[in-house]
Amino acid sequence: MSKLVFKKIKRYYLKTHDKDLNKLYREEVVSNSKNYFSIGDLATGSSFYKYFPIRNAIKSLENNTMAFVEPSRWNDAYERLFYEADYSNVSSDYQTSPRIFATCVTYIKYNEPAWNIYSGEDKICVQFEIDRARLRYEILKSLNNGDSVYEGVVQYDSKEKIQNIGKKKLIDRDGNEMDNKNYNLFIFNDGIPFGIVNYLNLLLLKRTDFHHEQESRFFIVKKEDIDNEAPKATESTSEISDASGRRIYQNYGEVIVLKNVKWINVLKSITINVDKGHYAYRQLHEVVNQMIDREVTDALQIKKLKKKLEPISYLVYGTTPAKVTIDR
Repeated sequence: MSKLVFKKIKRYYLKTHDKDLNKLYREEVVSNSKNYFSIGDLATGSSFYKYFPIRNAIKSLENNTMAFVEPSRWNDAYERLFYEADYSNVSSDYQTSPRIFATCVTYIKYNEPAWNIYSGEDKICVQFEIDRARLRYEILKSLNNGDSVYEGVVQYDSKEKIQNIGKKKLIDRDGNEMDNKNYNLFIFNDGIPFGIVNYLNLLLLKRTDFHHEQESRFFIVKKEDIDNEAPKATESTSEISDASGRRIYQNYGEVIVLKNVKWINVLKSITINVDKGHYAYRQLHEVVNQMIDREVTDALQIKKLKKKLEPISYLVYGTTPAKVTIDR
């Protein structure tokens, strides 16, 4: 297990071989007062991978949208700890721990658990292979003026360490009180007053059980939320029963949808976990082609894109094996 570190925040600028893309990115930052920050060093490589239930994938492609959710909607209670925490003992300034919206990606190409987690009720999952530089530009471009986006790589450690970070002192095995080094690292780093850098570092922590995900996260902080001190949701779900006695779960926490994400500029490939004869494959293929026809006018370019983005059939567990008979 790697040692936890405190990551500094720095302003991020695209530096790619595509000079036109670099220029467009800088214009968004300078002309529209938008901010892009990295939390420590970003993951190396050219691709991210994002998983969707089939319905969400189709909706995103049809509408050029990308959803970001409040962390109060995350399933794992240990991930929500520091979004829902009480920071009043270390800061009363809203800007140090504001309402935020997040989305997650992985930098591992074939992440087997993700196919299950994001498959939805019908067990059909779609993987987008994404150009990192172009995604960063599309997110920045789709923000409102004055908004900020932060990107960082998730760190993993035990649930005991994570849930105890907010305690100044711990009790060792012999019953003696000792300084909590992780409190000093994340809450009181170098004696600097608690700020948004501490807050976002805490939101990049996840239990070791999920280390296989190899995750990066994007956080959006909206200027209007800072100006109005928008309240955060503090519960993930609530269970109620309707008149028939059925259990209903209500999610708490807002969702924002970026409405100007040009997936055609971002996608490197699309993969689905069904074979080509499946109705979901045919539906996805049709939606991809419609997106290309909608966004592109050049016939040759249309042909190239339809070949490039033709969905790949990937049966995660292979075909169903024949019944096995054990030899004598």
